[in-house]
Amino acid sequence: MTVTTKFNKGDVVWYMLNNKPLERKIVGIRIHPKFYDNDVDIYYTFNSTDQRGVSEEKLFKTKQELINNL
Repeated sequence: MTVTTKFNKGDVVWYMLNNKPLERKIVGIRIHPKFYDNDVDIYYTFNSTDQRGVSEEKLFKTKQELINNL
């Protein structure tokens, strides 16, 4: 299986947290296989202590893309 991510380490992305738009630089990518099908969940982290990450569906390349998706 080949996994293609939407973003790469070092990319700057936008997302919402507590009803505020945030801009962050990606420092890590975590890929978790789904056991019920041949798919994966992709999470991006923004610091070395972040264990959870933010899912790929909640991240945007620009602030305008984020706003358009609200």
